[in-house]
Amino acid sequence: MGKKNKNKKKTRRQKEVQLQAHDLTSDQLLEKGSLELEAGKARDAIATLKFAVKKHGTSDAAKTLLFRAYLMRESQLRQKSMSVEAEALKKQAEEYMPEIGRLSEQDLTAYLSACSAKEAFNIYEKYTAANKRSPAAEQFLANRLFKSGHLINAGEFTEKLDPSLPLCRDAGPVQKAMPLMNKGKWEEALELLGGISRQSPFAPVRLFCRAMVCFYKEDDALMLKALSMIPEDFPLIDLVKELKEAANAESGESAPAVPSPRFQSLWEGAVNMRAEVRELLRLLEKGQLRQAAQSIVAIADAAYPRDPVAARVLILEILWNMVVQDKIGDIDFHKLVLSLIEGKRAETLLAKTRLTRSREPLYDLGRYISFLVKEFPEPEAAKIAHSTVLSYTAHLLNTVGVRSAKEDRGFKTYKKLLGIRSEAPEMILIDMIKESVRLDPLNRAAYQVLTEFPRFSRAAKNGVEAVLTDMLAHFPDDPFPCLELASLYDEKNAFRKAEHILAEAMKRAPHDSRVIDRNIIALLVSAEQNIRREKFHLVAKDIEKAEQMKSRKLAPFIAEKRILCRLIADFHSGAGTADTSPEKTVAAEMDALPLFEQLRILSVLATDIKEHHIALQCPAMLAYTEKLFEQKLKTSASLLSSSERVRLLMPLEKDFAPLFPFRQLAPVFLKKQKNILKGIADAEIFPVFDIIFKPAWFDVIKKEIKRRIKTANPKDRLLLEFYLVTVQHITGHADDAGLFKNIIEQASGTLREELRTSSRRLSEYAEGALKKALEMFDFDILDDRDFWDDNDMEDFLPEEEAELGLQEMLERVRKLEGRGGVPEAEFLNELIAGFETFVDSFEVRGEPDFIVFELREMLRSAAPKACQDFDELAEIVDRNGLKKQLSREARLILFGKKR
Repeated sequence: MGKKNKNKKKTRRQKEVQLQAHDLTSDQLLEKGSLELEAGKARDAIATLKFAVKKHGTSDAAKTLLFRAYLMRESQLRQKSMSVEAEALKKQAEEYMPEIGRLSEQDLTAYLSACSAKEAFNIYEKYTAANKRSPAAEQFLANRLFKSGHLINAGEFTEKLDPSLPLCRDAGPVQKAMPLMNKGKWEEALELLGGISRQSPFAPVRLFCRAMVCFYKEDDALMLKALSMIPEDFPLIDLVKELKEAANAESGESAPAVPSPRFQSLWEGAVNMRAEVRELLRLLEKGQLRQAAQSIVAIADAAYPRDPVAARVLILEILWNMVVQDKIGDIDFHKLVLSLIEGKRAETLLAKTRLTRSREPLYDLGRYISFLVKEFPEPEAAKIAHSTVLSYTAHLLNTVGVRSAKEDRGFKTYKKLLGIRSEAPEMILIDMIKESVRLDPLNRAAYQVLTEFPRFSRAAKNGVEAVLTDMLAHFPDDPFPCLELASLYDEKNAFRKAEHILAEAMKRAPHDSRVIDRNIIALLVSAEQNIRREKFHLVAKDIEKAEQMKSRKLAPFIAEKRILCRLIADFHSGAGTADTSPEKTVAAEMDALPLFEQLRILSVLATDIKEHHIALQCPAMLAYTEKLFEQKLKTSASLLSSSERVRLLMPLEKDFAPLFPFRQLAPVFLKKQKNILKGIADAEIFPVFDIIFKPAWFDVIKKEIKRRIKTANPKDRLLLEFYLVTVQHITGHADDAGLFKNIIEQASGTLREELRTSSRRLSEYAEGALKKALEMFDFDILDDRDFWDDNDMEDFLPEEEAELGLQEMLERVRKLEGRGGVPEAEFLNELIAGFETFVDSFEVRGEPDFIVFELREMLRSAAPKACQDFDELAEIVDRNGLKKQLSREARLILFGKKR
């Protein structure tokens, strides 16, 4: 009710503003628009000025003000990272752009800021052809070259300009001086820049170079003089201001400032960070952890002296990739973390890295989120982080599949923290996104993730609708929520709502290609309904409107609907002639299309005819279309590239769902020509396999893989073998975990991660132990499938007593150590016996490796200090060479196993 009243008030206010503007003269409206521009209200200015043009006609003053208003709005949208919308506003600005020679310097600079570097220089070349120089524009272009690094190929940008312009003349010396500045050779750089005059747009670079020479000569007076002449728009102005503050503090003119950490490198000289990083990677690959830790400390101190511990955390997060690539073991990484970071920071980092390869994503997500308050002390920052992690994990779970809530401890333990209110897998992800946008309503990625989720139930659709409706208010210029709501309304058969929300999208972004395409699809849906009602005169109007919108992407689909309409209309009218025969009708539309589009549209047309009653009333029409499709495919398929074949087999985008319920085109092509797969490169075949990974096509997949394996490169060969072995296990033609293990042992790094991702994806089509093995990427499960019983897992892997048992065992050892005079052998024997007793308490003797390893994973996450305690024990055992004295189960729990 409150929202309705709010909308009524907004509408009433808009009408009042329009009534007030209605009585204003043209000059008064232009003045009002100008004042709104000065206040930074670009949207209001655009509305006022467009009303002035509509009521009083176009004038040069109105066009200029609209040009400025659209450029201001473009800048505002680009700052919000709405690049598509900003580009559309730039095009609208260009519609009102005055002649290039009549642009003021301010307007020219504003327009240049909306353009790419190359485009900006081309525009300035046209400006100088019609005018004299613009120092402000040249200063902007020089700063852009200096800041972006384009000085390396400055000639490419300045080639069309007058070589005598300082912008062109001085770009060369600056280009030569920059490498010297980067190396701290300021005097040599200044010598190269000596010929640059004070009027040059590159003069601030020379002044900055002179200031740095004075800095090293400890001549603060001359340094301050040079710095004071550098303008505010200089790319390094922040550093200029800090240097001024430091110099004034030294002279006593201002309060002593805390020295900026960035000055440390100025005194100590440049650090060869690349060489330091190379040495760190070498140490890690050789397993020299102690030296690697020292290297990380040195790099962190040099890179971010303000907070070196924060730098260590960031470096360790980057190094986690080496664990993923199997270049560092999990245990070694944990040791490295605990040797460099203490307390909550260490726990937070370990929880974060664990989340990326989690067996229980909801549990590990909840555990990491519980640490966020420590990582982000500011409440608002913690909310944003919480929201981001939720949406990221929801996206990940949607990609690999959501396990039943009962299979993940996180559902029970962290249900409230994750915002989950339902046990249905379909609703778990939607609930997580609801919580994500509640915490951060401006988390655009969360809304986008939401639209990827399946939504078959009424509850799921209503949940998505509620979130997208809220997004409308939070992003008033973005057409995205309108487009997604239109799709949702189509799914709910609420066509009038879909029509209204698409009209809103057109208001928000009339030039956005996504909006145009969605409106064309709506018109084609209307045409489809009228074809079924046999109202062919209305079909023609809908198709004509769709064509007027001019979308290259949808032009073939417009042609398909026109063919369908003509074929059915001619049949019902009974007035078929030689000129209106099916052959002529189809040829008239198809001949203008490229081969790729011809094949795709023929496949859609053949399927579309089957969806209509006409297929029964006129079987000849369907027979002709299918025959034409088959002939065209047979005679011209060899002309298609590998990527074109893949695109043909891909499903139509979800936006087409209201128009074509049959979005899967791969079966249509494969039924006509199975050999179409032969022309697809090995590296591109896997997305096709994922699409057709159904029992009906398993024989085709097996045959295609066997044909390719002999000639495939090593990477593609392993992936092909993995798919083949999976199909063989699903169909019951194989039952050997060793087949999977053999493939995995040959893979490492990114290839192993690809296999892991494929495994999780293919688990959707498996059942029982095979499904578990594929989900967890652990094929020991297949060797000991009799032990896998979901109902007993929680009892089998207790966690409440884990911390207590571990602490009791450690306490016994520490007391023995603290007694003094105890022989080392006795101490170590007590340690081994204590840990074996601890293992006995879980009754895992004789259980398969994967069960014991699962226990290890659970124990390490059971309590905050569990990881540290286990690592402390492992280090003592390893240092004293006692690993072989441990039982198999104790060794697995303490040291894990290589994945």
